[in-house]
Amino acid sequence: MEQLTINFTGSQLAEQGMNAAMQHANDCIPDWSKQAYHFAITYCRTRSRFMAEDMRNASDGIVPGPPHTRAWGGIIRRLSNNGIIRCVGISKVKNVTAHSANASVWEVVR
Repeated sequence: MEQLTINFTGSQLAEQGMNAAMQHANDCIPDWSKQAYHFAITYCRTRSRFMAEDMRNASDGIVPGPPHTRAWGGIIRRLSNNGIIRCVGISKVKNVTAHSANASVWEVVR
């Protein structure tokens, strides 16, 4: 029997992971992504630049925490795809458990 090999790019796998995390959040918390996106739009009105972890931290007590923080990646991607933000560089995250990982710096498009 011939085995089918499917190769995915890193971007495709990242997109799949973000979508799965958002879907899981919506399964656990009805309309989580809708709540998070509305919060994100409001957040962007008050900032010029930020990192996703800044938005995530600002949402504490306003948007229910998703089962995994990766769900916020889908929100960031949606903002970017809708032309609301754009990536302008990378910086070290502040979260000590992330071991100084690099993450995108986002600029709000005015």
